[in-house]
Amino acid sequence: MEKRHELMGGKVQLFTRPNSKFWYCEATVGGRQRRISTKKENLALAKDVAKDWYLTLEGKAHACSATIWMRKSGNLDENFLAAI
Repeated sequence: MEKRHELMGGKVQLFTRPNSKFWYCEATVGGRQRRISTKKENLALAKDVAKDWYLTLEGKAHACSATIWMRKSGNLDENFLAAI
């Protein structure tokens, strides 16, 4: 039987799969569906992994969007990109 939990106001779903001892998480970020294994059997630990994973994805999506906007608007210093 599959168990499901929602986190971050429903933005992240945590679930189990048949024949697996681990919790998995999924979310839509930047218009793309993402899914990973938390590699945790404990629900509380899996929730922590899922939250960290989601916030990392959101941060990367935001940084990518900002970089694209800056390039298109001509406000991006190429030396800045080389430094990061």
